[in-house]
Amino acid sequence: MAALVLLAAFLVVSIVRIARRPAEPEPTPEATQTPETVVITPEPTPTPEVVKPASFAFPYEVKEYAAEPDNTSGYKTSWGTEVREGYVTPTFGYNEISIDTGGEGVGLESGSVYRDGIPFINGTTITVRFNAYGSIARNIRVAAVIADANELYTETPFAITTENQVYEMSFKCNRDTIWNGRIAFQVGYDGPHSVDNNTVVLSHIRITSSAPEQGVRINQLGYLTYGQKRCTFPYNCGDGFDVINADTNENVYTGAIVYGVNDETTGENNYYGDFSAVTQPGSYYIQAQTGVTSPVFVISESPYAALDDSLLRMISLQRCGVSLDSSWAGDLAHAECHTGEANAWQTQIYKDVSGGWHDAGDYGRYVKTGAKAASDLLWAYIFNPAFCTDAAAGPDSGNGVPDVLDEARFELEWMLKMQSDYKGVYTKAVTPSFAEFIDPAEDHQNMILIDPESTSTATFVGTMATASLVYREIDPDFADRCLQAAKVADEFLDDHPENVVVLNPESVSAGAYLDDNDQEVRFYAKAALYAATGDKRYLEGAKQLYSAAPANASGLSWQTQGAYGKFILLAAGNLQSDDADFYNTMLSSLESEANGLLSRVDSNSYNSSLYDYGWGSNGKIAENGMILSMAYRMTGDMRYQQAAVEQVNYLLGKNCLNICFVSGFGNYYPHHVHSRIASARGVELHGALVGGSDMFREDPVMQGMPWNTPAAKFYSDTLESFSTNEITVYWNSAFIALLSAVTR
Repeated sequence: MAALVLLAAFLVVSIVRIARRPAEPEPTPEATQTPETVVITPEPTPTPEVVKPASFAFPYEVKEYAAEPDNTSGYKTSWGTEVREGYVTPTFGYNEISIDTGGEGVGLESGSVYRDGIPFINGTTITVRFNAYGSIARNIRVAAVIADANELYTETPFAITTENQVYEMSFKCNRDTIWNGRIAFQVGYDGPHSVDNNTVVLSHIRITSSAPEQGVRINQLGYLTYGQKRCTFPYNCGDGFDVINADTNENVYTGAIVYGVNDETTGENNYYGDFSAVTQPGSYYIQAQTGVTSPVFVISESPYAALDDSLLRMISLQRCGVSLDSSWAGDLAHAECHTGEANAWQTQIYKDVSGGWHDAGDYGRYVKTGAKAASDLLWAYIFNPAFCTDAAAGPDSGNGVPDVLDEARFELEWMLKMQSDYKGVYTKAVTPSFAEFIDPAEDHQNMILIDPESTSTATFVGTMATASLVYREIDPDFADRCLQAAKVADEFLDDHPENVVVLNPESVSAGAYLDDNDQEVRFYAKAALYAATGDKRYLEGAKQLYSAAPANASGLSWQTQGAYGKFILLAAGNLQSDDADFYNTMLSSLESEANGLLSRVDSNSYNSSLYDYGWGSNGKIAENGMILSMAYRMTGDMRYQQAAVEQVNYLLGKNCLNICFVSGFGNYYPHHVHSRIASARGVELHGALVGGSDMFREDPVMQGMPWNTPAAKFYSDTLESFSTNEITVYWNSAFIALLSAVTR
């Protein structure tokens, strides 16, 4: 009878992809949408030498970025000219203004160059500092003006010479705040000697405040010594910017502020500056011409070392079925949880499925998302074994195996338990309802197994086959177990070519994770099995799936894993000799997918790869960065790698919200992540990448946002905003893989 129930479930096909979580009764909200389609309801040690994974080869490795910043293309001055008498003809550069002037007039004010939009904030002191010289010795004047009223605020005259010298004017703002102040350099009539054409050269004009706005958007953790380095200005902050050594106060680089871009997703007119020429390790900050600054950041060979470890440790903190020791888990240590046998829905089958990771802010365990996260950790190691140390201060550090592989194996061992006697893989192990905000060890609900689906089975196959390649030189027996399990599960897929989708029973509240199209994940499964075995039957299966729809070879989410398959075909196995045409097809497909992302990255000054922002947008950012870096590894085109680095920068603070999206890191970061255990303990969970902006208003907090909120600004650092501030293992894992891909 049980077998008949399971087999009936296999035949159900869903045609609608829905949100990742169903509605949950108060006071423990999760996601909100309900499916429309009716389907069946059932301590650190020295790092040892790392063994590289078997059979992977990349034509290009991470290398230096040699290009100098372009301070010409995209530059447009923000200064204007006013002429009352005579003539003033300026030539604007990002750090110098050369002004030809002459003719009759009534005074210096007869001709000027000026900059509006300078706030004169009550109680602050404004300083105008500049270099100047003339073709003749003459007078000029600097005036502060209330632009909207054309009213003089204050002014200071200067006698300049033919030698370049530094000048300075300061004034105290002791009136009501003026938001549209003007700074004008008056260079008009200065008596008979100025009638004939003469030239005034102004350079390094800097307008600063005693209370500067910290508005320049940067990677708040810092930048690698190598590679492109950019900052973003959320509005017009002048013509140029300086990079200043925070320890010595020395200006080490001056560059142009370029490319004003009106971006609907942010509601901003953004600009950026490139300071790739700064490679010396140290602490720095950015200061724009109009005085807007950035937080202090570092340039380093390894600015993300602590972040790398914390991102991985957060996944370790999601471990289920075991006790977490305070020696590494700290305030989030707890006793073992969810260890009882799980009952396969509506059967008499009971299985030990202890282990694996709690998926997110709840305590459910899902094969689709867990396998995706395990794949990411495997790929982090494949990309860059040297990145993966055995010293992340986690539960298995110091055992001679890279910690990312220890963590991936913890999930893989659980996934092996989730394979049913019918070759397919159970979809999830969950309790009947989302737990209250309590410790996991206090959640004593019965465990339920939900029937196998094709997506969960296919992602199991792809991940297990990839694991067999990675562990081949580390633990051959475990590698064989993974490969055999993948082969058996693939037989289930062959026996069930339809898309098998199983909804939660009415009495079960758990993450939905439904997938209306399993073809991309099936592509990954066939590709990985071919790479692991060399068996051309699997290659033919992958080719058939690609031929049916080229999009099946795209994506890195838990739903669309085709790019894993595409890349494993290119980087592992013998595809180039077995089928050169298909190898070239896969290479072209990878370039095409990366080019689509590159187009978006290049079209906005935050260099985000997203056109819209949905649930888990930050995870998507990390996945897009992985695809871009994959394209670099196979083509050597540095544009892809730099775009991948920009996705790191976005996640770590160079975004319109000015927030580092990883809790516990950067100058501004989430403090109230949606995590049951962190909330129950009243502590912060550090090292968690939150979901990020979600324009689709999928929780009550987002539903309360103003109607005109730009898409990229739908975010709230609150526990209740589960659609923007929840955490998951598969967002963290994608970020780990991206960091591995862009570092050397």
